[in-house]
Amino acid sequence: FNVRAATQVELDAKYAQVAAEVRSKRNLKLLRSDITQLPQATEQMKAKATEWGAYRQELRDITEQSGFPFDVQWPTRPEDGVL
Repeated sequence: FNVRAATQVELDAKYAQVAAEVRSKRNLKLLRSDITQLPQATEQMKAKATEWGAYRQELRDITEQSGFPFDVQWPTRPEDGVL
């Protein structure tokens, strides 16, 4: 085997790939929680509006984490028994 250090181009490509994967996962989590922000949300969701808002903001802030994209700390979704 020939082992060599990755080039900057390879490192940049890997960063971009992993960042895109994290953003995609984040966007899906946001999409799945969109209903909590709609007028049609259940009363149970509305009662936890502050928790859902904080969760969604934490999702949007993932790209600001110091370990992004390789060491992401995912927020915990509020428990509601619905989603």
